[in-house]
Amino acid sequence: MLPKTNFLPPLLENTLVERVRIITLLNDYANKRLVFIQAPSGYGKSIAAAQFVKAYNHNYIWLNLEARDNEINCFIQVLFQAFCEAFPELLEQPIHSTSDATVFVKHVINSRKGPTDARYLFFNDYDCINNSEIHKFIKEMAETIPYCWHIYILTNKAIPDVFIPLLLHSSVGVIEYDSLQFTKEETSEYFDNAGLSMTKEDIDSIWQTSRGWAVGLTAIGLSARRFSYNVLNPKDPEKYAGLVYDYLDEHLWGHLAQDIRTFLLKVSITDLLYPELCQALCPGMKAAVYLQLAKDNGAMLIVEANNGVSKKFRFHPMFQEYLLHKAKGHKRIHLKAQNEIAAEWYAQNHYYSHALDCLLHSRNYDKLATLLLEVTPGKLGTHEIMLSHIYLDALPEEYINKSSILSCASMFSNFLSGNMEVAAHWDNICREKYAEIKEHGVITDQDDTFIRCYSGVKILMPDFDVNNIQMSFEQDCAILSGSRSKKVSLHVTMNLPSILNGIRDFSGYLDVEGKKMKAIHALVRKINGADWTGHDDIASGEIAYQFNLLDRAQSCAIEGLNKGEKNSNINAIFPGYALLITSLQKAGFYEDLDVLLEHVETAIKTLGAEELMQNFQAFRVKTKLEFLSEREIDRWLDSFHNQYIKSSIGIADYYRFSVLVRILIRRKRYGVSLLILEKLQDMALLYNRRMFRIEVLVLKAVAQYCNGNKAEANQAMLEAVEVGKELGYIRIFIDEGSTVEMILSHMLREKSKFQYSKETLEYIKQLLSASKVHNILMNEKLKGSVFMDDIPINLSVTERKVLHLLSTNLSNSEIAAELGVTVSTIKSHTNTIYQKLQVSRRYEAVDKAAKLKLIKL
Repeated sequence: MLPKTNFLPPLLENTLVERVRIITLLNDYANKRLVFIQAPSGYGKSIAAAQFVKAYNHNYIWLNLEARDNEINCFIQVLFQAFCEAFPELLEQPIHSTSDATVFVKHVINSRKGPTDARYLFFNDYDCINNSEIHKFIKEMAETIPYCWHIYILTNKAIPDVFIPLLLHSSVGVIEYDSLQFTKEETSEYFDNAGLSMTKEDIDSIWQTSRGWAVGLTAIGLSARRFSYNVLNPKDPEKYAGLVYDYLDEHLWGHLAQDIRTFLLKVSITDLLYPELCQALCPGMKAAVYLQLAKDNGAMLIVEANNGVSKKFRFHPMFQEYLLHKAKGHKRIHLKAQNEIAAEWYAQNHYYSHALDCLLHSRNYDKLATLLLEVTPGKLGTHEIMLSHIYLDALPEEYINKSSILSCASMFSNFLSGNMEVAAHWDNICREKYAEIKEHGVITDQDDTFIRCYSGVKILMPDFDVNNIQMSFEQDCAILSGSRSKKVSLHVTMNLPSILNGIRDFSGYLDVEGKKMKAIHALVRKINGADWTGHDDIASGEIAYQFNLLDRAQSCAIEGLNKGEKNSNINAIFPGYALLITSLQKAGFYEDLDVLLEHVETAIKTLGAEELMQNFQAFRVKTKLEFLSEREIDRWLDSFHNQYIKSSIGIADYYRFSVLVRILIRRKRYGVSLLILEKLQDMALLYNRRMFRIEVLVLKAVAQYCNGNKAEANQAMLEAVEVGKELGYIRIFIDEGSTVEMILSHMLREKSKFQYSKETLEYIKQLLSASKVHNILMNEKLKGSVFMDDIPINLSVTERKVLHLLSTNLSNSEIAAELGVTVSTIKSHTNTIYQKLQVSRRYEAVDKAAKLKLIKL
């Protein structure tokens, strides 16, 4: 006979905040027959469930499972005892020792006479159970138990495979860790109830530290009380770190096997755990097995992705800090060596920024400088280039002086980061190196790379410093062609690729709109020499395509086609088609060619040219473009169904199936598209991707509207609006076309029924205005959303404060101190502001904001 504590929920102390949001969520699931509450340890699963039954005064049976219950007969005996605790009269009848759930339900549950009020059966710590017979028993029990009964399974493991088919049924629900995380509002309420005064900045800092983890939040609260703080100092996290570590020592670390502990310490240097990387860090161990074992045994690991072959796991940030704390004091764990192994693996797999981080932490400056030389020209994205000065600043001076390419990288990264004085210093070094190469006349491979990089950088920042040396393209071409003569013809075929490759090599992902794009246009015209009407626009568009400026590429293609048609220039027509098709394909993830070609035909119709349309039809025949068949669509649908059943849909799969949804909507297969969208919505919630969630809801609204279900369309769009209004998303709504405009208009007409809040109503009006502008441009010129100046810019209060401070000379760290937040928070706000204003640099953001009267200079 087990003690009564095995059948009681956790005690609810008065100091705990009532999780009203979670209680409501659990109540929303109360009509389901089987609910999984799945989250790592420390997220408050048991507390939330206990508060739920208390809040609604529910009749319930609670069973705290243990490892010894992992045998079918033992499990049934324990379950029967739990029922006897709730219904003593059952003691008068024997329990049949059987693994047949139907028999158990018949003799234990159905034999009871009395009220049929809702009753709840909670299996707490179900992660102790790995017996397939028990899983099957629970599944059968859920299928045969009376409708007034509801089963809740609380676990920190993945849902067993035997339950996967049930997840497709509407009577089964899953609540995961992202729903259980404390929000900032709940964090504030927690400290208010604890009698601790916290400013908004304190709460922001605490939330960033704890990431909504209930254990971390509790430890911080206890720390604040233990040290008699009236206000917690967010800059002194060591005060509460010890309490978190004590909790983990007692409730987690002591329960892990020794080999799992060793494994976790060896991989603690990284927060994103690839099985292949972990295998390199832990030779002799089966890394994939140990990762799953660690997660199954309660380690703070979250599945980041699952592509059907292998999973990637991520540490909770506080748990990784805890592991690093332990690893530093471990005699057999050498973090320097582990970082170097990880750096080698990252570099081999092209995760260059991670590799640079590991080398920086290991202080292996030789390898850091070598890797920087290899990756700086072209293998780092914009954000990484902006951060590359961190690695360069960490290098001793002798390493930087050895490489002119690193000097060029340092100049450019400091320029992008706004450190103009430092950028000017490195520009002087680059100029001296450039002059030295021209004078010497012998070009090494490294010199050639440097010249192309430096030329590209100067093109990309022509207004950097008017006093800088004025490099002529003729001189560059002469040097690059291996000749000391400065009168080499500009028609040498390698000249254009050499300079343009320099731009692409060094900054292939940079936004080079405006003046910089004009400079490249001028360069194209100059080197092409001949006056091919329309061809220069297409050449410029091809460069824009290389820079991933797809809207600009489409615009250039249209201009080139227009001019080429007027002048009957075949040199512009067919290359223009090819550019337009490839840029549209890359921009829209189109794999259905009839949808793609429809866009091209729309562009040609916009030009109003019958002859051009005839040429296009010939072009289509010539290139043998085939439409995606219905059979191919059915194959995609089978793939979707199979992957969902296996629970293996990943982020990459999301794009593929969202494309499929768009194709199905265009082909009026609304029922199938809505079924897929339901599953994609679950996936968006699983990965906590807000933009995916908005996109799915918008597509759902479009499908419902096209299917004649206006009420359902309004509801789906309203959900999307509520999710998107906080950050003021615009593009993700309007890109789905004119149907969105019709839905938004209908929502405004029906506003009396919905009783929108003032903020929601204002946001709907902004979206409608933006949608109208977008659709006019699409219909008239096919220039899409390149021209966003007429679309309202919606900034949050915090973003406006940050934008105002950006107009001053304050650095990011000074702005963070002014607002009482972390530097990373300021960077996040800054990136969001840049996206909304469609700029890439600080001064551009300030200039555009002033023109839009968002700030006063």
